[in-house]
Amino acid sequence: MRNLMPWIVAAAMLSASPSLAQVVHGQGKFGATDEPTPKADHRDNEALTGGVLSDDVDRLALIGQTLEENQAEADHAALREFKALFEKAASENQLDLLKPILHEPFSVVTYTDREFSDFEAFKARWQQTRDEIVGSGSYQVELLPERSEIYGDIAIARGDSQNELITAAGNEYHFTSHWTAVFRKQDGQWKVVRVHSSLDPFGNPMVVGEVKRRMTQAGVGAGLSGLVIGGIIAYMLGRRGRRAAPA
Repeated sequence: MRNLMPWIVAAAMLSASPSLAQVVHGQGKFGATDEPTPKADHRDNEALTGGVLSDDVDRLALIGQTLEENQAEADHAALREFKALFEKAASENQLDLLKPILHEPFSVVTYTDREFSDFEAFKARWQQTRDEIVGSGSYQVELLPERSEIYGDIAIARGDSQNELITAAGNEYHFTSHWTAVFRKQDGQWKVVRVHSSLDPFGNPMVVGEVKRRMTQAGVGAGLSGLVIGGIIAYMLGRRGRRAAPA
């Protein structure tokens, strides 16, 4: 029904003024006259009326297309406004900012591969993960959306995001994630139905950094163990050599 509205409006606009066919036959306000209309050849009238009606249809199509394009651009502008809201909510750890724009029901899949359909449960898990990884550090995200695809009252938004994470220990990580968001227009407002974000598990800088740290610790530990064992062996060999030497 929403997609028909531009055409209904166009038809109303078109019917509000006399068509050229009415003007030709002296029925429109621009062609009204007290003088009798001269008789014309019936075939000429049919040809002229048919051409005028065709023009009216073209006008209707043009007006409807223009109104539809304007509505689509207004929808794209409304969807772009969510970018700043998402960034603020995530970067400043204020997820409650998102509650007014959530559809009921809604669901989200995080890049830790957890799915939530309850906002409070999602918020609690977000805070736990943030406390474990970020702590007293900081987290900033910038969304890089592509142009949304709109199908009636459904919109699909997608893109990448640039993330910067600094832990309480001062370790700094930069990584890219990918996301998709599905919206539904409800009572003239776009609402979030589904969000999915993903992160390359092998390219995750936090995982890579932790692996390197553990490997470094293991390497240092192995090196120290080697030195200790080597020292013990050298000491034992030295004692045996002294005992075997002649007096």
